[in-house]
Amino acid sequence: MASKTNSGTTIDPQQREQYEYARRQIVRKRWLLRHAVLFVIGQIILLLIVPFLNLGDDFLIAHWYRWIAGIWFILFFFHLVNVFVIDRFMGANWEREQMDKMVAKQQDKLEELSEQAAKKNDTL
Repeated sequence: MASKTNSGTTIDPQQREQYEYARRQIVRKRWLLRHAVLFVIGQIILLLIVPFLNLGDDFLIAHWYRWIAGIWFILFFFHLVNVFVIDRFMGANWEREQMDKMVAKQQDKLEELSEQAAKKNDTL
């Protein structure tokens, strides 16, 4: 019975982080593409439903199909901005910088507390 052996190649943490970020970004883009396809299909269905089923302006509210299309477009636009703009500025580097700032803050606070404890021990 043949067994698979480990080739000895390991991924360093930075490469692993880059890989994970790229994987997450690909998943986000895939969901955006799905959203775009659903948006187009939904708009086509709306365009077909309104005249064929005679569900015009008197169905729910005036121009209800336009409201649905407009709200859906706004949601799609926010999704698009989130994937291509916000993630670029608040990506892996931003997360790492924020984490480093938080760790530095916590270390400063711990040092301050240990200094206060040391002063109290000296006065006793």
